[in-house]
Amino acid sequence: MDILQSIWDARLHPSKAWFEKQKIHFPKYIWKNKSTRIESTDNKRREIIEKRLTKNTNFNNIYERQMIIFIKATKKRIELQEYSFVMTTPNGQEEFDISLVNLIRLEPNQKPIHLTPGSVGIKKGLTPDGPFTKSFSGILYQDEYRKAFHNNSFLSDLMVPSFEEAVESKFEYTSWINCLEMCAKYHKILKVLIKFGSIKLATDIVSNYNLLRRNIYSRSFLESYSSFIKLNPVPKTVDYIVGRFNKYEGVLQFFADRNLVLSDFNTTTKTKKNLNDIFKNSPLKYIDFTKLITPLPSIRELDELIKSIEWLEKYRFEIEFCQKVGAIQLVNELFEKFFTPMNLDYHEHDKTDNYLNRNFLSQHKQYLKQDINLDELNLVVDIESNIEGFNKLTKNYRLQELSLKKYLLKTEFDFKYYAEYINGLHELRWNLTKKILYPNNPFQALAEVRDALKNNKDTILSRKFKEQTLKNNKYVMNIDNFQFILPQSPVDLVAEGLALNNCLNTYQRKYALGEAVIVFMRDSSNPDKPLYAIEMHDDRATQFRGNNNSTPPKIASDVLSKYVEKIKSIKQAS
Repeated sequence: MDILQSIWDARLHPSKAWFEKQKIHFPKYIWKNKSTRIESTDNKRREIIEKRLTKNTNFNNIYERQMIIFIKATKKRIELQEYSFVMTTPNGQEEFDISLVNLIRLEPNQKPIHLTPGSVGIKKGLTPDGPFTKSFSGILYQDEYRKAFHNNSFLSDLMVPSFEEAVESKFEYTSWINCLEMCAKYHKILKVLIKFGSIKLATDIVSNYNLLRRNIYSRSFLESYSSFIKLNPVPKTVDYIVGRFNKYEGVLQFFADRNLVLSDFNTTTKTKKNLNDIFKNSPLKYIDFTKLITPLPSIRELDELIKSIEWLEKYRFEIEFCQKVGAIQLVNELFEKFFTPMNLDYHEHDKTDNYLNRNFLSQHKQYLKQDINLDELNLVVDIESNIEGFNKLTKNYRLQELSLKKYLLKTEFDFKYYAEYINGLHELRWNLTKKILYPNNPFQALAEVRDALKNNKDTILSRKFKEQTLKNNKYVMNIDNFQFILPQSPVDLVAEGLALNNCLNTYQRKYALGEAVIVFMRDSSNPDKPLYAIEMHDDRATQFRGNNNSTPPKIASDVLSKYVEKIKSIKQAS
């Protein structure tokens, strides 16, 4: 005989009284007229439906269907059976067609068996109750549900008060079948957890039925980590760990090897004193967490928590050294910058290995004693990386090296900007007093030097511009109805360029150095309005443009030809 069929045939059978009791879920029909009364049953029902009795009454139109669940438990197995009850009323008397649709068989520490009738014999699986409903969504009383956990059930040894309450709460939701299957499949594991007193972990497993999909809990494993599990009954902790790591044992081992209790990290609101207590028996016992401003991640950020602990362990001797000499800011900033959760993916920017090594710390002990921060340490490194330029600057301007280093550290002013500032002072020929060499606000002082250099350069440009305008006086004349004039200052070129929407402003330096001559061509009737611009080289017009670099009309081009001939004749005459 087929094994599935044999399991089906060997199922636990409900009593006849149970089947009779379920008929109360169906209505009682009464057909009547003035002389006749027909009742579908003599038994009491919760609902009565009355209909008018006529010659055309069709008793075969009545069809009522209910899915009803039966549960029976023994010391060896639990069965969940779902029956289909169909009621009809031929000749006005109720008749029932009852059939078993689904069967779930649960045995201790075994996978559940799901069976349903197929087209040929019994098959694995469950048949949905309807087009839009799943199986076992029929009628079930809570007392029936409790049978699975009490009396003769093999699950009765799990029913300690807290766990029982968690299991019975599942009756209110559609997850009650999953809850039963989890309790049966992992009966031995749950029994061990409850024995250890880890009720929260046991209820968490039942509540999250996908939690043990990897079947990682062996009895030997639980016994090996019994003391740890007792201390770590944190809801959802195991679910989180299993979801993120290949082996739960590896995570437990990480904390166990360090004498750490995982549940101690269940909140981010730990006090600094508590952190010292948490790590007092670990390799980090000599780090003073009261001086570590950034809080460690909680168990909810398990990846970050483990990486943070590993980072602290990697640099624990260097951190202890920094805390001992008073470099508190540096350690805090390095930890916050590179090992807070939001920065864990950016290790390519991490300078920790450069700074937290014994040689570097020993060489820079004089700065660490000043409790410098990360920016200040970067400045020290920047000076050292540009030591040649630094030495040249101090030598040329007779600056005290130590005084300059202390000044740059105090003001957090970048060395390259200070070099620009000092060179600017030299170019401006300012008197280099101590107040000017070490201004209180170096950023503002640099801005003032830059403005002064710009103004100085503009003054030189303007002087040379005027010299060229005087030298090019031959280009100024009137021909027909047009005037030819020269710009008197760089500002004139900028204004003309803005008016004609072209690049005349870029010719300031060329004009001042005599590399090109720019001539404005204006209408004599309106000499203040920009019209055309000419670029001259000796006696040749290399460019002649109007607004938006447009080509001027023929009348203007003809006048330009006369203008060029006039310039040639002046040159020849001279």
